[in-house]
Amino acid sequence: MAAERRMRMISGRGCVSVFLAVLCTFSVGTCDEQVPLMLWTSEGSGLPSQAVPAAGHIVGVTQLNSYLETALGSAPRNVLLFLQDKMSIEDFTMYGGAFGNKHDSAFPNLEGALLSSPSPLVLPAVAWPASSAVIGQLQDQLDTSPLYMEPETLSQLRLNASTPALLVFRLPYSTGSDLMSAKEVLNGNDEVIGQVMSIMKSQSVPYTAVYTAMRPSRVSVCLSMSVCLFVCHIQGKSLRLFNFLTLNLSDVQDQSKVWTHLLIQGFSTL
Repeated sequence: MAAERRMRMISGRGCVSVFLAVLCTFSVGTCDEQVPLMLWTSEGSGLPSQAVPAAGHIVGVTQLNSYLETALGSAPRNVLLFLQDKMSIEDFTMYGGAFGNKHDSAFPNLEGALLSSPSPLVLPAVAWPASSAVIGQLQDQLDTSPLYMEPETLSQLRLNASTPALLVFRLPYSTGSDLMSAKEVLNGNDEVIGQVMSIMKSQSVPYTAVYTAMRPSRVSVCLSMSVCLFVCHIQGKSLRLFNFLTLNLSDVQDQSKVWTHLLIQGFSTL
């Protein structure tokens, strides 16, 4: 009897696994390649309130240009563009200490900047062509040419709050096949962001910062939100995230705040 019960249990688990696999297969959708984009301002400066896209929406070139134009209409026009070679939202879930250990995060300076900024803008899904064109969009809106910088060069530059400037800091990315792991490279990039913000603070120059990438670091696979959450719930791996999204998301009007919360606080606080 016990052996028969055990066989039924194993068979049941197998049926569930097959069912979920088939369900996910039919829920796969075609995704445009996409990267996240984060925009924040220095302490004491704010961004105008903007309607963020609905969950799952991918921001295109025209919409991104509108976001940037609205932001720069009142935000500081000394713009720091941290342009990484590659980046995907998975980099933050994998290396941001999002699953319990925030002390192990690769992004402490970025998290601190988003926390201290009065109204950060977080766009989790920007179409790859739009993100790669962000330099040209900022150049047109600021009416100035980009200056490619290093933190050491920035410390020798004297900026004026009333004169627009577009300072571009190129950041590398590693897949982990090189000598340095992806997390080490991302942590090094975060240190560069911290150095640049410290220099700007020492010069008392207000700024607007943008962090995005030229292309995604991972191939996106679209799954139905309900299916993926159901799988997580069944496997018991992300129960708190499941509860947060299913029970509390209706109370949150600003999707950008949700993503900012997930990036800064991590899933462990849900």
